[in-house]
Amino acid sequence: MNSKRVRRGRLHNPETYLDHAARWMLISAGLICVGLGVLGILLPGLPTTPFLLLAAYCFARSSEHFHDWLLNHRWLGSYVRNFEEGRGMTRPAKATTLLVMWLSFGVTIIFFVPVTWAKIAMFLMASAVTVYLLRLPTPPHAAPANAERPPAAD
Repeated sequence: MNSKRVRRGRLHNPETYLDHAARWMLISAGLICVGLGVLGILLPGLPTTPFLLLAAYCFARSSEHFHDWLLNHRWLGSYVRNFEEGRGMTRPAKATTLLVMWLSFGVTIIFFVPVTWAKIAMFLMASAVTVYLLRLPTPPHAAPANAERPPAAD
């Protein structure tokens, strides 16, 4: 029997095609989440951290390059690094997040939501997020480089 050997590349091999497609879908989802996270910095009603954490999750499962890029990003990296390393959020980040969140929820509840049950739901949602944020660990402040160190105990 004279069978032809057909060379199958990664995209034509049924075993790896889904892996390849899933990888690109995760990368695409991660990039969309990064975009939404950046918009969340500018728009008070859109959260930043959840989108960046979702982007980190997508990148961690699809692309080491994009995951490293996000972790080492000048402005966005600290959101993800602190969370992935179990350090939580810094006090200023918590305070800013809570202030902006309560201002945006408050304005929305008072001026834009006419239905009472929706106002209550939004208030409960903001309260739940507040409890969650306050329970996150707070990393200790880093000592300045020129600060005096306490004397070593002999």
